[in-house]
Amino acid sequence: MARQDGYNAQQNGQLELARAYYEQAIQLDPSYAEAYNDLGVIYEALGWPDKAKQQYLKCLELSPYYLGAYSNLASWYEDHGDLQTAAWYWRKRAGLGSPDDPWTQTATQRQGGPGIDWVTASKEALERQRASFQGAAWAQPNPSRPLKPGDPVDEERRNEAKRYDELAVSYIRLHRYPQAIEAVEKALALNPNAPQAHYHAGLLYQYVQKDSEQAVSHLQAYLELHPQAGDREHLEQLIKLLQDQ
Repeated sequence: MARQDGYNAQQNGQLELARAYYEQAIQLDPSYAEAYNDLGVIYEALGWPDKAKQQYLKCLELSPYYLGAYSNLASWYEDHGDLQTAAWYWRKRAGLGSPDDPWTQTATQRQGGPGIDWVTASKEALERQRASFQGAAWAQPNPSRPLKPGDPVDEERRNEAKRYDELAVSYIRLHRYPQAIEAVEKALALNPNAPQAHYHAGLLYQYVQKDSEQAVSHLQAYLELHPQAGDREHLEQLIKLLQDQ
């Protein structure tokens, strides 16, 4: 009853009253997953984004198949500039929903289809980026200087690796996956300690190359190098799933 009252208040624009009802619903039943998601929506509307995120995550903790929370988290991460994590939630929402569900269709469009994609980039932007590589001294990794994970990496190599990783993302956005794989491998040859390059490599190997072993290796490296990763829990679930195949 409290949740329904909260919904009615929300529809009437009475956000503080809706918040009170949703919080009451949770107090009455702390396992009420839907109420956490509803409360998250209200918190966002009231300008409390961090509190909203925690409610969405709590909803999924209680009910991993509650689809609305995936959409809300995807939008939350988009709003905060974390397109990688947003793409993960959109893919999750698209994969769990019915094909006829408008939100499933929206999720599929936002994450670029069943493969791996982010916000569509223009070909002109890619060409400008590629042009910046022409004549650069670091345009090819030097095979005489192989590095292994954990080896110290100087600033020059870190910058070079970052440029290749950014190029890989541009290729991904244009669905040019072979070139993306080549670019991210160059990034890791230059700096095997680059967490984002491992992240992109892991997704490319999983969703493009269908190489679960390589995907797991790169995703594990990403989590090891980025202990505070916001998507840690979900990547750990993906890794376990791939290892159990």
